[in-house]
Amino acid sequence: LGLLEHYGIIELVRSGAVAVTRGPKALSEKVLGSEITGR
Repeated sequence: LGLLEHYGIIELVRSGAVAVTRGPKALSEKVLGSEITGR
């Protein structure tokens, strides 16, 4: 469980970094998309 949580944090940081480089619009789109898909 700890390893899985650590991987989740890495994914969160990675997606966050991508969103920052793409801009606020991409960030909001990714958040909405992840909420819809349930990830």
